[in-house]
Amino acid sequence: MIVFRLLLIICLGFTSSLQAQELLSSSVYDREKIPVTNIPAGEARFFFKSTTRSLEMFEINELTLFPYTNLAYQVFDGSDELLNIKVGKLDISVNDVKIKQLGEGSIIVLSPGDRVSLTNNQSTNTLFFSLRFKPEKSDNGSANSLQPFIADWKKLEF
Repeated sequence: MIVFRLLLIICLGFTSSLQAQELLSSSVYDREKIPVTNIPAGEARFFFKSTTRSLEMFEINELTLFPYTNLAYQVFDGSDELLNIKVGKLDISVNDVKIKQLGEGSIIVLSPGDRVSLTNNQSTNTLFFSLRFKPEKSDNGSANSLQPFIADWKKLEF
């Protein structure tokens, strides 16, 4: 949760009222007040979707996968996505290649167009956060995208 809050604070710090389009302003989002939405493999809380001074699109969601369920999708609309596992474990496949099983604290970064499959093979729920973002286009019309990577919290060196 600390990583999520830190990322939220950093991203909210990029806001500005200088653009014509309404930008995300500094806010506090109480998880318990965010409505729960049923999804095919579990449930989701959609915190917000907005723009910032440096991001064309910025969205944060919390997803819960029920036991023995799978969520498969494609990263769309030119956005990058960062997943952070809060509780439980997920079996991860990207572009039809099984990567590995990751647990709490692990991070997955996905690029536009990646096909991802997240499977909860446990007898308990798995909860993770999704941060989707689309960088503003540069002066030459291109947007920089992150390269996909996975960081297993248990194997990080400090």
